Amino acid sequence: MASIINKITFKNFFNYYGDFDDPNTTYELEDGLNIIVADNGAGKSKFFNAFLWLFNDQILDSDDKVTKNVKDVCIKILSDKAKNECPINDSVDCGIQIEYTKGDRKKYQITKSFKATRLGEAITDESSWSFSINQTEVNSTDTVLLKFKPVYDEEEKRIIIEHLIGPAFRRYSFLQGEEVDQIIDFGKKESIEEAVQNLTD
Repeated sequence: MASIINKITFKNFFNYYGDFDDPNTTYELEDGLNIIVADNGAGKSKFFNAFLWLFNDQILDSDDKVTKNVKDVCIKILSDKAKNECPINDSVDCGIQIEYTKGDRKKYQITKSFKATRLGEAITDESSWSFSINQTEVNSTDTVLLKFKPVYDEEEKRIIIEHLIGPAFRRYSFLQGEEVDQIIDFGKKESIEEAVQNLTD
């Protein structure tokens, strides 16, 4: 049974400044195919990075096109506006939140986040900040009641996250356009057939 992503929302994540309940950082998705269209630099790749963070604790650094561990690049991930507005000795949160349904009865909400405490004047200098990665939060609800309850069991959390996008499909989900040649060998029929099978299964 397929999982349907219902909503993705950001909190001070790259160029998405604002809280999880801010309509400017929240994207409701429709059943079926959703296409994200925007100008260069508007944040399309940040959707991609949200899922990389969720599954791999990494993001693709747009400066050098290399995937890096989130804990090593928190300073880049945190919105510049949020950094600028945070007073010294105060904290600001950064995160992603994804909601999805599986079947007709269950809805899940997954949140990955970190807290940044400002220590010094220079907002882009990593030594001016202290970062603390929060535990992944997973909540579930019945699609009728719509009141989320926390999931505490680590194995159950892992299974819920795994069901969002299956491992076979995930391989083709988190790539920038130019990376497709590293995944599919267009000179080999078997490679193309494998990609088609995984993408349409």
